[in-house]
This record gives sequence, structure tokens and C-alpha cells, in this order.
Amino acid sequence: LGRMGEYGITEYYAQKYQEGLEFQDFISDRLRVEGFNIGVYSSLKYQLNKGESASGIEIKFDGRFRETGNFYIEVAEKSHPNVAEFSASGILRSDNAWGYLIGDYQDAYLFSVLQLRNVYSRPTEWKQQMGIKNTEIKTSRGMLLPLKYALNSGLCIKHFDFNKSN
Repeated sequence: LGRMGEYGITEYYAQKYQEGLEFQDFISDRLRVEGFNIGVYSSLKYQLNKGESASGIEIKFDGRFRETGNFYIEVAEKSHPNVAEFSASGILRSDNAWGYLIGDYQDAYLFSVLQLRNVYSRPTEWKQQMGIKNTEIKTSRGMLLPLKYALNSGLCIKHFDFNKSN
């Protein structure tokens, strides 16, 4: 992860990174039971050179989508606010990702990376009409994709309900 400090990672970044790793493990275990072997890469070397997983699915934890009514779809990140430039991440990263799975420990939703990129690149006026907003915080850029739009527009490929009895 690097070091903390002026240009190292922030405590917030480290916490979110750890939450993401734990969620990847949870998703891997749960989807393996349903017949999906994601093959998450744990090393930084493999994640940078190949992608987040052998299957081409990027996994993101969004612990606030129920509260906000939006998925946060990341497009760029940096490890610390004092780092000058953002790096492409999430749906804009150049790797093997075709799928973007986002959710929490109750529900996860699978989207096509290409379709999400298409939505992100649409004109601002169109996005405003759909309730989609571009947003930026100190260490991340992304779009807020309303849950209702994501599910009703056909963007969602598959919904995984982890509360259902098997």
C-alpha cells in the first residue's frame, strides 16, 4: 500500500482499500457457491498488469448506495490529496475488465464496463435528465448512477441477492 504521510496514502484510503479487499473475498466465496469462479488477483503486480481478476470482473464495495440511492462508479483515483494527478481507475482503467460488480453484503449488481463507459461519456444534459452526476472528492472521481435508473434501464446484467435462502 505504500507509506502514510504527505504524499503516501491517507488513513481513509487505507481503510477503504482494506474494505474493498474484504468485500472481494466475500464476493469470491459467495459467487463460487453459485458456480462463478472470479479468480481475484491479490498481488499489486497482477492487478496492475492483468486486472482485478482472471474472469475480467472488477469488484467494488459501495456501503452507501442504499442510503444515497446511487451507485458510485469510479473513473479515477489517487492515493493522497497532495498527489497532483489522478490515475484512471474503475471503468476507465485499461485492463481485462468487461464486468463491474458493485454492491454490499446483501446485494450485488453486475454491469458491463462498456455500457458504463458509454453512460459516463454521454453529454451532461442527457445525464442530468437521467439523474446521473459526475462527482469528485479529494482522492476519487466518478459518477453517481441512480439505482432506479441502473435497474430500470437494462444496464444491470445480473442481480445477486445474498439474503435469499439457497
